[in-house]
Amino acid sequence: MRKSPLSALCRCFVAAAFLAGCDGLIDSPLNPTVDLKPKDPTVVVEPGAALPPSRVRTDRAFTPSTDRVALLPFQVRMNKLSAITGLPTSDAMFAELTKRKLDLGAHDFGANVAPDLTWSAQRMSTWVQALFPVCDDARLKTRYPDWRTSLDQFSRAAWGRPSTAEDLALLDAVIAEEPTANRWRASCLMLLSSIELVAQ
Repeated sequence: MRKSPLSALCRCFVAAAFLAGCDGLIDSPLNPTVDLKPKDPTVVVEPGAALPPSRVRTDRAFTPSTDRVALLPFQVRMNKLSAITGLPTSDAMFAELTKRKLDLGAHDFGANVAPDLTWSAQRMSTWVQALFPVCDDARLKTRYPDWRTSLDQFSRAAWGRPSTAEDLALLDAVIAEEPTANRWRASCLMLLSSIELVAQ
């Protein structure tokens, strides 16, 4: 089943708000089955033999993380923002994003900086902060005056597909949580931070 981009972006936005000072990777996989209790020295297990029942954890199974995010290259993300806004990436509204491009995973081979496509809490926070000038630009609000009625136009530009009823329902849920004065801006920040937009 396809995860809704709005569902993913809600997690993304909440994490950005509450984990802004954290440098760790989101959803780092931990193995919950590791038994930290001292081993019984009297139990000898031959190679290839099954563990005795007393050494097998049955309360929970290890499930590898399926939510690790690999970002699209920085310029690809910028090109998507250009398609959404209808403005070139050289426009002043993108100045903060361009200024912080190395913090956002861009490469600079001249300075020996390789691309970094991991999605950390710090990078997530930086991305959202750098989007404020974009979402505060009157030209974007003119293009998408109401996110409910503009969602399909946005979806086709941002995600390359029509919006769905599930997308709209989740957007409505997000909008309902915000004070009226903040709804357009909060929705803009979340839509432009959606996993389907920024990740591979």
